[in-house]
Amino acid sequence: MEILIYELTCDIFKNVEKQKRHFNKLLKK
Repeated sequence: MEILIYELTCDIFKNVEKQKRHFNKLLKK
């Protein structure tokens, strides 16, 4: 169970990083 939560947290964090990079690209244009 704890491993599952850890996996979910990792996935969410990765998605957040992707969104941040995407947002930064939009801001620079």
